[in-house]
Amino acid sequence: MNTAYLIHLANYSDGVLYVLASLLVIALGVIVDRFWYLRRTILRGTVFVRELAQHGRLDRDALQTLADDAGDLPEAALLKTAADHSGYVQGDPLASRLEESILVMAPQLDRRLWMLDTIITLAPLLGLFGTIIGMFHAFSVLAAPGHAPTAVTG
Repeated sequence: MNTAYLIHLANYSDGVLYVLASLLVIALGVIVDRFWYLRRTILRGTVFVRELAQHGRLDRDALQTLADDAGDLPEAALLKTAADHSGYVQGDPLASRLEESILVMAPQLDRRLWMLDTIITLAPLLGLFGTIIGMFHAFSVLAAPGHAPTAVTG
């Protein structure tokens, strides 16, 4: 199989193979992007949580300083929420506010994963569509006058 034959097959598929190839490139791009982002977030977050565990009891100023040090980590949203409500809210109300900050942060972690969901759903349907197009091509060979039925398998 060489490149010329693959291009011939892609052209013969009426563009379905080109669409599948572009979906593959998009999916690989999303996978690599999410892998590096989540890997970096997990590694930096693990180091940050270890540093946080070394501190004793934290007051509002210490929480705010740690939140500033966390930067764009998901832990920063939790620390900012804890710093904002330190001394005012305790127990279940504080836990509810921390859960809200997690819900606000979750879309940043799930960013662009909808593309993978769409591609996973669309790719098999496009493969089936390509099969149907191939059947149309096969039957058009049968419909042409003077062609033998064995030409369909070609």
